[in-house]
Amino acid sequence: MTQSSRVYVARWLSYERTEHGVLFQAQSDAGDPLQVEITTPEPAVVRLRMAPGQLGPPNDRLLVPGREAVSGSILSADQEGLTLSSSLLRLRVSRDPWRVSLTNLEGGTIASQAVDDRNILGVFEVMPLGWEKDAAGAPVRVYDALALAPDERFFGFGERFVPLDQRGRSWTSWTEDAFTTSTQRAYKPVPFGMSSRGYGLFVNTTVPIDFDLGASSSLSFAFSPAATELDYFIIYGPALNDVLRRYWRLTGTPPLPPHWSFGFWTSRFGYENRAEVEAVARGYRERGIPCDVIHLDPQWMGGPENWCDLEWDTGAFPDPQGMIEDLRDQGFRVCLWVNSYVPQGNALYAEGASKGYFVRDDHGEPYFIPGWTDKDVPLAVVDFTNPEAVAWWQAQYRRLMAMGVATFKTDFAEAAPTDGLYHDGTLGTEAHNLYPLLYNRAVFEVVDAESDGQGVVWARSTTAGGQRYPVHWGGDSRTTFDHMASSLRGGLNFLLSGFAYWSHDIGGFSGASDPALYARWAQLGLFSSHSRAHGTSAREPWAFGAEAEAIFRTYAELRYRLLPYITSCAARASTTGRPLMRPLVLDYQDDPTTHTLDLQYLFGEAFLVAPVFAPVADVPVYLPEGRWIDYWSKHTHVGPGWIEVHAELDRLPLFVREGSIIPMGPPMQYVGEKRLDPLTLDVYPADAGAFTVLGEDGGPVELRYRMEREELVLRVEGYRGRIEAILNLVPGAWDVRVNGRKCEDFETQDRCMVVRFDAEGPTQVDLKFDL
Repeated sequence: MTQSSRVYVARWLSYERTEHGVLFQAQSDAGDPLQVEITTPEPAVVRLRMAPGQLGPPNDRLLVPGREAVSGSILSADQEGLTLSSSLLRLRVSRDPWRVSLTNLEGGTIASQAVDDRNILGVFEVMPLGWEKDAAGAPVRVYDALALAPDERFFGFGERFVPLDQRGRSWTSWTEDAFTTSTQRAYKPVPFGMSSRGYGLFVNTTVPIDFDLGASSSLSFAFSPAATELDYFIIYGPALNDVLRRYWRLTGTPPLPPHWSFGFWTSRFGYENRAEVEAVARGYRERGIPCDVIHLDPQWMGGPENWCDLEWDTGAFPDPQGMIEDLRDQGFRVCLWVNSYVPQGNALYAEGASKGYFVRDDHGEPYFIPGWTDKDVPLAVVDFTNPEAVAWWQAQYRRLMAMGVATFKTDFAEAAPTDGLYHDGTLGTEAHNLYPLLYNRAVFEVVDAESDGQGVVWARSTTAGGQRYPVHWGGDSRTTFDHMASSLRGGLNFLLSGFAYWSHDIGGFSGASDPALYARWAQLGLFSSHSRAHGTSAREPWAFGAEAEAIFRTYAELRYRLLPYITSCAARASTTGRPLMRPLVLDYQDDPTTHTLDLQYLFGEAFLVAPVFAPVADVPVYLPEGRWIDYWSKHTHVGPGWIEVHAELDRLPLFVREGSIIPMGPPMQYVGEKRLDPLTLDVYPADAGAFTVLGEDGGPVELRYRMEREELVLRVEGYRGRIEAILNLVPGAWDVRVNGRKCEDFETQDRCMVVRFDAEGPTQVDLKFDL
């Protein structure tokens, strides 16, 4: 590309106040007319749209409908430019040369356009706001760039299997079957990322976008959609979790998945028949290993020629409804593998083709993509831009749910053809990245409606807005410790891209997993938002020997006891902007060490988890500011700083933030098997602490305590039943009272007290210590 084919916005000539902001008439360096519109959808959010000539109507396809009205702003202008002010930001648009700068109310720079990133010859290293022309002078691609601070770092941009800090990288945001978890290729490209300076950038389009985070120049962060209009948002925090919350207000808040989805899912590629599925179910119950979901991969439909006709292979799975009911009686739910491609030649294909429900080719016929193997029939692609096709597709899923199916693994969707013809006129280059979002939405809506608002899917691909249709898993990893580590990196990047839930294949997908790898991956998986074992061979715990099975059982039992904690932390994600599982940078943004930590993470409000990527290892663990207690030994460490933890195969380095209250339930084999009685409170007292538990009826259970030198007061509200309070790292008490009455049911251990009592309403426990 020659520089003469690119132009940039040189100056604005005039402006007019609009209902939503300001519309500028401007001019490029070559004299081309253009328009720029700047609006403030919220006091901390700025939207910029630019197009050569005239702007078209805004494309709000990725945004949630009915979001809050555009906020007011104060406008002032002078000879040098124009200023828009909100209650949180000031935005300055310089007249000539053009430049947009965003500051906080104290005048500190948040973000500003890079307008002069040139070398000593005067040639641009990175182009400022503008566009590229083709040989005929027509615009073909737009671009912009923001100035980089010397110490600025970037996070997010989808589930890319690269380090957490993405400064210095360049890539194209494009959905594809990555075939691995060790690459920049992405099942889940998301055009949203965040800066360590406390702002986020969301490029509001589904066309391919070239991102350059300081790769071409250390002075500029460039982005270039393959479009003739530019549309992006800058979202201010300054806390990154506030950026996430505001991004969700634009693109959709992640709902809380059903409680049973937080249990363990078992799977493999794949269970071949009903007898095999029932044997696996017996295996879990007879061995006392908790499990909630049995997932059936595509073999439930027979061979590849039937993937995806959505019909049971009743030869291998006779009476599927009876099988589902029998499994449900044992506490298992059934999830079915599906995808959005229909093989040519079956009844479902014939119906869809006759009604025009597939993406079309240039001749108006169904557009075919290759089949699953070289010998298979080609596949037609369901057109989710056609409302009638969506309704038709959803009807197939309602039929399966009427049989008792709980949910679906919405696999694939990365192959939407860029040269296909879509019902609503969407261009293929725009439809490709959008397609997984439409596909998951169609299936999620069915599950949500048929299960009284308890929607969940198990999805592989997505883009911005996909957080509305959880849950997503990390795609096809190999069975190595390296892939385990890169899977975690991808997940943490994904969780900083606007998503609240993420999972992965315990044991790795492709290849035979060995016992040590399986045990380590299980520890990571059972301390992830959602937990599933899956692979090309057996992934049941007993397939890996007695030691790995015992380790798996220990961590699965712990996860099920922690379900009150897990679901409560998950329920708070949408209001706090903190996903259940998240990188440390989200809570410790001002600690530069956390900006590169991508092999450890926080799990809820209390836990810091440091997975181990070897059978036995001395693991370096970074503890941020505060006091952290080793969960196993109860030894206290003071951060910030690094420690080294020796981890035998059965030990996951796990630390608890001082001050935490961790609610736990009784041991269970599946979610809902028992009431939350007794409720165990695992408390690590500081001066004061609080936690709100999501009760069984959906109401809050409020837990709080305060501690002084010689007294600890614990209060419980909203719970009726037996409580066991484990008070760690406290001296023995000489007096224990429950609502003023003396309590005798307590015991003192080594710097730990256990107090048991009944809560019939608001309950207060007073402990007095003799120091």
